Amino acid sequence: SIAPENIRLQQDELAAELAAARIREMRELQKKGEAAMDANNPHEALLLFNEALELQPGDKTLKMEIQDAIESELTLTQKEQLKRQGQAEMEAHDYTAAATTFSHAVRIARRDSGLRDLALQAKSLAIDTARFAEMLDLARLQAASYDYHQAVGTFDICLRMQPDNEGVRAERESVARLEEVGCLKAKADTACMNGDFESAIAFLQKALALNPDDKTATSLSAMEKK
Repeated sequence: SIAPENIRLQQDELAAELAAARIREMRELQKKGEAAMDANNPHEALLLFNEALELQPGDKTLKMEIQDAIESELTLTQKEQLKRQGQAEMEAHDYTAAATTFSHAVRIARRDSGLRDLALQAKSLAIDTARFAEMLDLARLQAASYDYHQAVGTFDICLRMQPDNEGVRAERESVARLEEVGCLKAKADTACMNGDFESAIAFLQKALALNPDDKTATSLSAMEKK
């Protein structure tokens, strides 16, 4: 038979081996959790840390790592929400709002280079959009002031910024016609002053063809009577 003291010794050795095995398993889970945190996967890390804590419930380091993982998971969730919001604002062409949203997300996840690129892209588009709006307002103001030549040049700048903007292209063509009408009417006035009524009428007819609503019709009618 085995002496009682030997039985206790064997039990102690077995308990020690089991405890050591639990610690090794806990450390392995902890390392995997830390690797998951390094890979920016706090959800996976949290599962691993909690599993490790079941093996060593009193481990203070694990408890701190669990808290860090919880905070990181919340941060990641918030970052993803902001990212989706920024992308939606980009699709709506609200680049100023998108730049602000992405900037908030970058402050949460500073190491996310893709998010930084999105923030820079949105900011650049916001600046370009604001510049385009300023130039378009200027072009329309010039046209309203009958400065058609300058207006056409400013519309051209707008179209270099947004070549596919058909609305602006149509505005530009309309103003260009008004500019051409003005030039033709000026030529008609010069021809009339020189007594060349035939040329004056021809110029006015061209102007009227470009802009049927122009008051050129009155001048043309009077000219034809002469």
